[in-house]
Amino acid sequence: QIGDIRIIPAWEAAANDTPAPTLTLTIDPSGSFGTGRHETTEMCLTALQSVPPAKTMLDIGSGSGILTAAGLLLGITRAVAVDITKVCTDKTAENLRRNNIDEARYNICTGNILDDPRLAARITHSGGYDIITANIVADVIMAMAELFAKLIGKDGVLITSGIIAERKAEVAATLAEFGFKSIDETEKNGWVMLKCRLNPPKTV
Repeated sequence: QIGDIRIIPAWEAAANDTPAPTLTLTIDPSGSFGTGRHETTEMCLTALQSVPPAKTMLDIGSGSGILTAAGLLLGITRAVAVDITKVCTDKTAENLRRNNIDEARYNICTGNILDDPRLAARITHSGGYDIITANIVADVIMAMAELFAKLIGKDGVLITSGIIAERKAEVAATLAEFGFKSIDETEKNGWVMLKCRLNPPKTV
């Protein structure tokens, strides 16, 4: 149980609890990252539930698709999930179907948006995204900082983790170079989640 979300492995039956959880998310990660048990995923799911209502979401490094699925179940209208490997994007698609999420509400893309300008252009959303999640690793987060700033919308929120505590200051400083200011930081068992906005926000 993470906030209002109950995460259930696909191979187990849901408990018939009273009262029932607000949202139930069924997941089969197989070889991809994202069961909900890792500290970084837990912190991202908690942060995702704390942002104001949003319409659009970009999940970079989608893994099992757990953050994409959670965002859509929480009421995000449309999401784009991206991962560098087809194993992960296939698993993302499988888990979104498993949770009966309408395919018209999401796109899934495979590739490296740092190395593929066509992919970066393909995922660009007019007006930017209300939420960007990136639960990856510190080096990739820093490499993507400029891209985050280009892709995020006015008043958008960046939720990022996969950062070990020793590198929090380095990641925060790099994000700050591209205009991001931390509005929340969480640390658990040596892992850090940063929730940021552009400061000042975009004017268009």
